[in-house]
Amino acid sequence: MQFRSVIELLTMSSLAVTGASAACTPIPSSSTATPTPTPSVTPDCGGDQSIALCCMNLAPWSTNSGIWGGACGHYPADPNERVGARCITRAPGTNCFGSLLATCCAGFIPGQCSLGTRCT
Repeated sequence: MQFRSVIELLTMSSLAVTGASAACTPIPSSSTATPTPTPSVTPDCGGDQSIALCCMNLAPWSTNSGIWGGACGHYPADPNERVGARCITRAPGTNCFGSLLATCCAGFIPGQCSLGTRCT
């Protein structure tokens, strides 16, 4: 019984299926340099909005009330309250990278929605 290397078996099966020659052509590299993320401006948080967050979205509650109210359960008294969505907390004085927005909020509702409430 003769044993063949895995490479030989793969080459043989590839040639049998495609009818290709034994010559190999290198696959061109499609990799590109990873861009350096640009930090968003870090606001100073204090007073009523002392919770520092990085959020994927920041908008008035009324623009997404179906989700922020229905699915997330946040119903502010003022429908124009600015809400941060899908937020993570950040240490004061640190930046948010990528597309995350740095904001300061009066409250934070953790969980599936991760909402910042009464944000600046």
